[in-house]
This record gives sequence, structure tokens and C-alpha cells, in this order.
Amino acid sequence: MEPLRAQQPVAFRRFDCTTMTLSAPVQVPFKQLNIIEGVYSMRPTLACFYDVSVFLGIDPHTQAARVLARNGPAMQQRYLNEWIPMENRYFDFYQIASLCDIRIDAENGQTP
Repeated sequence: MEPLRAQQPVAFRRFDCTTMTLSAPVQVPFKQLNIIEGVYSMRPTLACFYDVSVFLGIDPHTQAARVLARNGPAMQQRYLNEWIPMENRYFDFYQIASLCDIRIDAENGQTP
């Protein structure tokens, strides 16, 4: 995040859940607007860098249906049994939704 503050290019590595590996570094030139996304992008060590934060909520039924469509039944069970519970514990522990400036829920597209 420091390169963004210094208005310099940034390098990042995507995490691939399928292979459990990091990609090769991707170089991104500095831009005035930068969108940082991901489940753990609001962790306290990163959240302090953001000017605006948005929490995208989703109801469990819609989430399960999207995971099934994207990853198939075997991976859906893994998401439902492993990944999603870990994500929910993280959201609850750090109270992520309440820390964000804006909340949008997928089931109705409205902000509360």
C-alpha cells in the first residue's frame, strides 16, 4: 500500500484458491482511483489506507448458489464447510461491516 501513497506503481500477487498458490507478481501503474477488493482487504493493517470502504453483503442462500454455479458441487461443499465459516468469523471478530463507510447487500441491492 505504501507505493500507492507515494503515487508509484504497485506489484501484487493473486491467490488462487484452486491451486493454493500465489501468482507471479502483476505490475500496475499508479492511478488516481484504486479499488482494493477481497475478503480480507479490510484487515486492520490495510483498512487505514482507504479513503472509502464498501462492504458487499450476501445472504447465505444466494452465496451458496453462486459458489455452486462457479465451482461445482464438490467445491461448494468445501466453501460451505471451510472457507465461508472462516470468512464469517473474520467479519464478526473485526466487525468489518460496521467499519465500512457503505454497505450493499446482494439480496436487494439496497444500502441499509
